[in-house]
Amino acid sequence: MWRTGLCEERGSGIDKVVEQTELFQLPPPSWAVSGDCSVATMFAHRQLREMDKDLRVHARYLHASLRWVSHEPITNTTLRDRFGIDPKNAAAASRIIRDALEAGVIKPVDPSQGKRNARYTPHWA
Repeated sequence: MWRTGLCEERGSGIDKVVEQTELFQLPPPSWAVSGDCSVATMFAHRQLREMDKDLRVHARYLHASLRWVSHEPITNTTLRDRFGIDPKNAAAASRIIRDALEAGVIKPVDPSQGKRNARYTPHWA
């Protein structure tokens, strides 16, 4: 039925919410389970400086998950694009990466990689 366009693939709604969150650079959504349904609450755009550490780490995790589904690792550059960070302020992106590594939501593609061209995936990949 999915191939004929009569229904969606199971779990595709979550993918759409994450894609739209990335596209419009929104804070990560809030998830809740209501009966047999999952409910996503999306929030209005916020600047990076308006997000607390937990929101930034959660957004980093969603970014890593979406990139992993696309078979692409995340880097400092992709994170700067996601949050709209100026390339001159790459240290801010590095701090978010460090916080996400400490929280255990992402991991390096190669544990022996250098920091300059480091690539990361979600912790479960």
